[in-house]
Parts: sequence; structure tokens; C-alpha cells
Amino acid sequence: MRKPLLAGVAVFLVLVGTLFPVLLPRPSPVTFTNYERISTGMTRAEVEQILGGPPGDYRTRPVLTLLPSGGGLRWAVWQGNEGTAEVSFDRSGSVILRRFLTAEPRQPGLIETLHWRLERHWNRLWGR
Repeated sequence: MRKPLLAGVAVFLVLVGTLFPVLLPRPSPVTFTNYERISTGMTRAEVEQILGGPPGDYRTRPVLTLLPSGGGLRWAVWQGNEGTAEVSFDRSGSVILRRFLTAEPRQPGLIETLHWRLERHWNRLWGR
């Protein structure tokens, strides 16, 4: 009688642990306020500390953002709910240019947001 109960509790805990980041994600650290803290001469490590980690996608909901061409420069790109922060570094790893592209305001519904988060979480788990 105890084995089925323990198995049920184990399955429940696995489901909760898997769905927790989908239902309650951490806030996106890529914000305009954080972007404004970045200044010329900062190191990549300092920028990564401000924007929450290495370049990547930190969105927690579907947003519409534009990614323009690089204009001959290499840009490190951080995507967030408010927009996209782009930073260009020189050969020594110091910031030389930065720009922020504001995301188009959008209020997705609950079902769309949960579907989007679940799909992203699934792809991260299975490497797609």
C-alpha cells in the first residue's frame, strides 16, 4: 500500500519541479534600466553580471523584437521582455558600443504565454 503512494508522490514532485520554471519564471534581467548601467570601457564580465549572464534569450513571454544587421560590427545580443540589448566589444573585451532595441508592446493571453513557456522549456530540456 505504501509503494503506490510513494510512487505517486515521486511523480507529483517531478512534475512540479519540471513545470515550476514554466509557471513561475524568474524576471527577465534584460531591461532598459539595466542596459543604461552599461558604459564604454566595461568588461564583458561586468556586462554579463548586469544583464544576468552570457548573451542569450532571457525572455519569459512572447514579444516581438527586431534584430537589425550588425553594420560590420560583432554584437553580443541579450533578449529580454522589454527589448534587446546589443553590446560590441573591442579585442581586449571592453565595451565600445551599445544599443537597446525596444520590443513592441504586446499582452499575450495566459494560454498563449503558458504554451510558449512550455515549448521553450521542452526545447531547452531536449536540446532543440
